[in-house]
Amino acid sequence: IDPSVQYFDKNGFRHKLLGRYYSVHNNNSGNQSNDSRMTYTEYQIQKQFERINLVTTAGVVGIFNKVDAALYNNGIYKTRNLAGYLQADWKLLKRLNLSAGVRYEQNRVQSPDTIRIDANNIQVIPNGESKESKPVLRIGANYQIAKATYLRASWGQGYRYPTIAEKFISTDFSTISVVRPNPKLVSETGWTTEIGLKQGFRVGQWQGFVDVTGFVSEYQKMMEFVLAAVFPKIAFESQNTGDTRIKGIEFSVQGQGKLLGGTVTLLTGFTGIDPTYKVFDRNTLGSSSEINVLKYRYRKTFKLDVEYARSRFAAGFSTQYNSHMQAIDALFEGALPGVKSFRDRHNKGFNLADLRLSYNITKTLKVSFLCTNLRNEEYTVRPAQLEAPRGYTLRIDKKW
Repeated sequence: IDPSVQYFDKNGFRHKLLGRYYSVHNNNSGNQSNDSRMTYTEYQIQKQFERINLVTTAGVVGIFNKVDAALYNNGIYKTRNLAGYLQADWKLLKRLNLSAGVRYEQNRVQSPDTIRIDANNIQVIPNGESKESKPVLRIGANYQIAKATYLRASWGQGYRYPTIAEKFISTDFSTISVVRPNPKLVSETGWTTEIGLKQGFRVGQWQGFVDVTGFVSEYQKMMEFVLAAVFPKIAFESQNTGDTRIKGIEFSVQGQGKLLGGTVTLLTGFTGIDPTYKVFDRNTLGSSSEINVLKYRYRKTFKLDVEYARSRFAAGFSTQYNSHMQAIDALFEGALPGVKSFRDRHNKGFNLADLRLSYNITKTLKVSFLCTNLRNEEYTVRPAQLEAPRGYTLRIDKKW
């Protein structure tokens, strides 16, 4: 249920009230049931000062959760997130846009005062309550260098408090594997900065833009889902794995226009990253790689999607390349038969291709043919789980 109200007063202020009530009840076997209620409320006020091209926005937010679930040791958990924020957007000298904002958050979790980790380990939470408050800041600028050339730069902080699932989930997903809680999990913080250049272009009746961005992100006490124990069962949990830094560059091209008697739409992009731990200890982190790289990351990704449409007919082709995932949990390579040999054979990454054709029989009836994994690539995204082979789909869409 999502009620909302928006009101403009005679002084030029815009008032907005947003709400949400979200209820989930999953009655599952295997000690995995869960019943949760979430309430979201937000009040926002905005004022435009047209004479000086300034827009100010302020607001307060409250998010309340209550969970009663077998997934969480059959306990009752309540969370409360309160926040206030202020942002200013200023257009200066017709070409320069400046933006700055601040947000202050307060988080509180109420839980049972004892949490069972396993048969031999119980964690105590004083008074069954944990809480924390922090501010985050952000600034940004966008400058129009020429008619279709824009330069931008930004810096912003990030803050994420652990969810109930990350701290308290407790379940078996096989006879030898469990997911266990970690009440000691604390929030992760960080910051991201980027600088980018966006250039528009036109070639005949075809136009689009090129965007190039360089960025750096740092995380302190980053949370990750990791292997925590191998005896008496293989146990996974969320942990603060340490401080990390991710440097990267993105390049994208988007465009649309008339070509060969029809309309051609193009979307393509490349992302390259260098994801590392600030302090790398392979044994402590349980990494399969001898080099300093975050687990389960692709250093290079490339995507391309192009479509040609003419009259009632359209044909599209897309492809995606992911480089080799250099680091996973070392246990998977040692304990699961075939994982290491598969990764050694498929150490060049994988390239997926999809094809689609469609024809509008009438204004309300369309038939489409889709082919996924056109090259029948053999690949995995997660260790020991082979992804789908080539697939064909015939689809009919009808509008009334």
